[in-house]
Amino acid sequence: MLRTRIVWMATALVSGVVLAFVIPLFRLVSETSDAQLTAATTAFAHRAATLVGSIDDPGRQREELVALAQSDPAFRLTVYPPTGPVWGDERPDPVRDTLVAQARAGGASFTQATEAGPHSLAAVQVPQGLAVVHVSADRAPVRGGVYAAWLTLGLLGALLLVASILVARRLGDRISTPVTEMAQVAHRLRSGDLAARAKVEGPAEVVELGSALNRLAERIGELLEIEREAAADLSHRLRTPVTALRLDTDLVADPAVAVRLRDHVEELHRAIDSIVADARRSVRDVMGGRCDARAVLAERAHHWGPLAEDQGRTLTLVPPDPGEGAELVWVPLAEQDLRDLLDNLLDNVFAHTPEAAPIRLGLSLHGATVLLRVEDGGAGGPQSVLPGRGESTTGTGLGLDIVSRLARAAGGSLTFERSQLGGLAAVVRMRALGGDREV
Repeated sequence: MLRTRIVWMATALVSGVVLAFVIPLFRLVSETSDAQLTAATTAFAHRAATLVGSIDDPGRQREELVALAQSDPAFRLTVYPPTGPVWGDERPDPVRDTLVAQARAGGASFTQATEAGPHSLAAVQVPQGLAVVHVSADRAPVRGGVYAAWLTLGLLGALLLVASILVARRLGDRISTPVTEMAQVAHRLRSGDLAARAKVEGPAEVVELGSALNRLAERIGELLEIEREAAADLSHRLRTPVTALRLDTDLVADPAVAVRLRDHVEELHRAIDSIVADARRSVRDVMGGRCDARAVLAERAHHWGPLAEDQGRTLTLVPPDPGEGAELVWVPLAEQDLRDLLDNLLDNVFAHTPEAAPIRLGLSLHGATVLLRVEDGGAGGPQSVLPGRGESTTGTGLGLDIVSRLARAAGGSLTFERSQLGGLAAVVRMRALGGDREV
């Protein structure tokens, strides 16, 4: 999704920036802490060396050194006089002994950093000779503060990353939500809902895209309206000459010719009605909708029953198989479309079979496919269907063209077989729907 990509991009960018700043800050805090500890140790050693070099009275000198050592317990102070015992921290320390020997040999002050902490040595010249002052500090207590600083920096970096993700999601929503809504509008337009319109909001580019999509939908509606008006005009223009032809057939003296002409006029009238009805059909009706095929079939059988009775036909509605039960059978066609499909098939039967020919209607469910069968007991068979019927608009089988187109819209097809009644069986296959979703 677009929003997810924006969030990932912002996360990667901010993560790189945070790492680029936080890692050097970690190192800077550590080095600064070590430098401060080393400087403080050196300063403490120099203060002790000043006391050793400036006070000649041994008793007073000791008191001052004790006070200095007690003022900051973080530092361990040891004084090596030229003669006499060592004063201060007397715990064994090989590193300290080595450094003191170096200071005595060189007669110079220096500071040495070790893993445990810094060691600062100050060489002081007194009347008795060379005295060495040693001060050391433990790095462990100071490292606790460093770790706390690292934790603070890490939390700040994480907080910045979380804030950037939230901002990126917000910006992503502003961009992706209008685009997603426009995609939904486009799907609705594709399905035939020409009233669908996109919300014109968001960034300037998205606003322009939404406006263009709305203008396209309006233009499609205008073109379809023009086509419907043209179909209505065609209907008015054709009905007048057809009516005149019907009246003229009554003037024909030969009864056989009059009947034949009357049949041709009626066929022409039905063809015009089919063309006009199909042309004025709502796009939404053809491309969308759903209905219960079993209920529509029963309703149309009831509708055509009186005509079949008048012509001496038996119109049979085959009941569902016991295994299928009486549950609803949903197909992806609007109810009016399925009615038109059945009416066109039944109209062909009534128009092209003898009046006494029986008719049988059946509906069966086979997995994800619904089979609708309209059978007759006429003399025709599959070979009697004219080429192009149900497949094109070549001028023959216009009703079957409508049936075929509706069958394809329902995810199926129209085929012809030999009927068990002896005539033709029109078989319409449609995709089955299960409840609110496809099977």
